[in-house]
Amino acid sequence: MIQSAARYEELTVRRASALGLVLIAAALGACGQAQATISTPAGTVTAKQSGQEASVTVQTGKGTDTVQAGSKLPSGFPVSIPLPGAGHISSAIANSQNGKTSYLVVFTLNESLSAGLSAYDTKLKEASFNESANFEVSGTSQSTGSAIQSWTNSTWTIGVVGAGATPATPASLTITVKSAAAG
Repeated sequence: MIQSAARYEELTVRRASALGLVLIAAALGACGQAQATISTPAGTVTAKQSGQEASVTVQTGKGTDTVQAGSKLPSGFPVSIPLPGAGHISSAIANSQNGKTSYLVVFTLNESLSAGLSAYDTKLKEASFNESANFEVSGTSQSTGSAIQSWTNSTWTIGVVGAGATPATPASLTITVKSAAAG
């Protein structure tokens, strides 16, 4: 039961962060402010906005949870992690909890999923990452496939999810990065 209560509290903090990001970002945009803080008996929620970039920090007695979101790499993104080459970052999130940060980057490709995955695989191998899993669905040799990959080195674990193009959307790679020691 203690584990369930701890998990409930963790989920509550995460939901508060997500809801806080949406509500406070809307409020900031409406009133032109760059920062807003809400204090409650359980802790403090601070939201900051600068152009298209936003962050929300939730501080409680259990620790601090910060979420950064935008269309450029978040501050602190590891320089040792290569990015796909042909395309652009369409969204990026950094999530810090108690000193451990993980990242999620959505990269829109200017090429087919097959070509984008192949080029990114080469970059990861050149950066001394080892592929630990590779699942292809619906044939990534076509432009409309999907793939899931996992790559590791002694410091980082990278998850790659590729989604093929449709007539309405280009192919994309979603990259998650976390410390290999984070589990």
